[in-house]
Amino acid sequence: MVDEKKILLLLVFVIGAVVFVSFSPGLTGYSILQEKSDESVLVENALPGSTIRAELNLATNTDSLSYGKLLATGEASSWISFISEEYAFFPDMPTEIPIYISIPKDIEEGEYEAKIAVLAVSKDGEKSLLEDQIISYISIHIIVSNKEERNGFALENFTVYTTEQSGNIYFQTEIKNKGNTIEKPEIIFSAYDTEGILVLEKTLTPSFLAYEEKELVSSFAEKLPLGKYYAKLQIGEESKSASFSIVEDNSLKRKGEIVYLENKIKKDNLVHIEVYFKNSGEGIEHATLSGEIFHNDEVVGTFQTEAQNILPGDYGIFKYSYAEALDGAYSLNAEIHSGNIVLAESNTEFYSSNAIRLESNVVIIISLVMLLLLVSHFMLSRRKQ
Repeated sequence: MVDEKKILLLLVFVIGAVVFVSFSPGLTGYSILQEKSDESVLVENALPGSTIRAELNLATNTDSLSYGKLLATGEASSWISFISEEYAFFPDMPTEIPIYISIPKDIEEGEYEAKIAVLAVSKDGEKSLLEDQIISYISIHIIVSNKEERNGFALENFTVYTTEQSGNIYFQTEIKNKGNTIEKPEIIFSAYDTEGILVLEKTLTPSFLAYEEKELVSSFAEKLPLGKYYAKLQIGEESKSASFSIVEDNSLKRKGEIVYLENKIKKDNLVHIEVYFKNSGEGIEHATLSGEIFHNDEVVGTFQTEAQNILPGDYGIFKYSYAEALDGAYSLNAEIHSGNIVLAESNTEFYSSNAIRLESNVVIIISLVMLLLLVSHFMLSRRKQ
């Protein structure tokens, strides 16, 4: 009988441990894949009083959407800022995180150090054992110099997208400021027909921070006849060319997919909804997220976000938050649509803090049943002996 009591005690302990893990989703955590991530950032010839934009590329070993936040430490930590408090990490896909480094005006020339800590954040907004635990450090090395450098711009790429006749003409490019001063260059977009006649010319004057690499997506409401065209983008002495077509309305394939649909319930019954949508069609989509929230099979809320222009093959991130006293289980039906066309739809369920999330614990329940059967079989075998 003593052995049976020990087995029962062990069974109770295992059940308690498994249930504790099931209600602590951040317990397993994730880590940064060093071979696919930036281990350090070097900023050279930083001019006192300037602001520098740099990027971190971080990839994780998570198999689902995970979240993290950044914290700057070290002697130059007060120079570093971020545009968001929290970042999403996709599985098998690096996340580009912009950081801004503001060099003080009265700083002396020399080398300065800082570190950026990557902290884990619980997916569902509840506190867990890994909440605010540091999973990686990235070193920031800054060399301050009083010498101004104006080295022009690098034009990385240039794409003009095929457009339906009634739509806008979109182009995308990446331009890098190779100098350490703030610049506002003149960028000229020109379009020609197949006979070389100029049919469109526009000028842009965006602002670039020191060493900033910027992706520009711009559009023009010009209506051109059907056919093929050639475009040229020029900035200083740099230029690139691309071809594009104007096609008939409703001829481009329009489709997409909701890659992730997440609900996070935060403090004070704040519900935060995030949808990650991929445009897998052939054209630009002016897309919007709309949704219906159900409770006990009744619609208790609807919402719609502002529209975003999403390029072919690109992702759009839609966010919506609302506060409400929650009671029990809810379901969300989400749609991404452009005009009257539904590009993608998905649904999910979420719960108030006092609701039991059975479907998320299926594996645990099956494991407990198997364990109970095994222990019962062992105890019955002992008694037969």
